Amino acid sequence: ENDGGCLMNQCIHNADLLRWMMGNEVDEVMAYTDNINHDYIEAEDLGIAVIKFKNGSYGLFEGTVNVYPKNLEETLYIFGSKGTVKAGGKSVNIIENWEFS
Repeated sequence: ENDGGCLMNQCIHNADLLRWMMGNEVDEVMAYTDNINHDYIEAEDLGIAVIKFKNGSYGLFEGTVNVYPKNLEETLYIFGSKGTVKAGGKSVNIIENWEFS
């Protein structure tokens, strides 16, 4: 009854990680949430957002529990004019790409 959906329960640490990597300060958020496949809960099972950070960068965030047949991985991409990073794995604990000029 007082519990959250996928963004609050499963994806909150990913949101924290994105904020931390981008400098923490968020300027604006535009988001959608929906309950697509779990009509027996009163919370979202999908959330997507576009985030504008105070440093001028933008982020895209997606969290869902609607992956068939199970969660594939969690991924953090950072793209910049001087570098690219991809952290993946089940716990965003594997650096798969780290390239900087």
